[in-house]
Amino acid sequence: MNNPILNNFNVKGLFFIILTILFLNHEVVYSHALEDKNEIENLIESWIEQNPDKIRFSLEKLAAKEEKEKRENNFNLLAQNSLDPFFGNPSADIIIYEFFDYNCGYCKSVLPTLLNVVKQDKNTKLIFKEFPILSETSLEAALYALAAKKQNLYFEFHTRIMEYRGRLNNDVFIKVANDIGLDIEKLNNDLDDKNIRMEIEKNRLIAKGFNINGTPTLIIGDKIIPGAINEQQLNELIKEVRDLNS
Repeated sequence: MNNPILNNFNVKGLFFIILTILFLNHEVVYSHALEDKNEIENLIESWIEQNPDKIRFSLEKLAAKEEKEKRENNFNLLAQNSLDPFFGNPSADIIIYEFFDYNCGYCKSVLPTLLNVVKQDKNTKLIFKEFPILSETSLEAALYALAAKKQNLYFEFHTRIMEYRGRLNNDVFIKVANDIGLDIEKLNNDLDDKNIRMEIEKNRLIAKGFNINGTPTLIIGDKIIPGAINEQQLNELIKEVRDLNS
């Protein structure tokens, strides 16, 4: 048999599903039990050939259900980490998640927009999702930033590195750390904290679940926005999500 609908599926793998359909279908009546395996498989293949639309509909419905569940699980995972660094109102009704990389020029350019909007709208919160994907120094910067968070200086470190326009390296990180008053000995010890790397890996897992593969990417409500946006667009998105939630 050469039916396009079966190209990506194994007939035997659908064995029990199809049997259920056959026994429930009012068009097919059995007066005795089928004991011969080959006879059953031939019957299944024949039924599939005659009912490709039903098979296609069932598979599409199953795929849609699985995609919906996957998306819901990803949103739940996104919201679970209460330890994420943030800027804005802790009890905000609108949360903006930003997946970013310290070597991303667009991330650097969109930061003032994000901060301005959150400063103006007192009921919003910007959550920073460290997502180092561009280079090894991106990962190093993320590790330093999360280590700085242990001294309550994440935001200061984050903004200084985002404002930096040269090539990032360890000397830059240490200079910024000194400038903002970090305890360097503690900072170096915290860089080895496995929980910091776990936090980054969790962000990567969430990003993979949402098919996020570039920075910056924003998530507001159930909307995923790749790339930098301007202040007007961001305010419009916030209003749209707020109206939907009200």
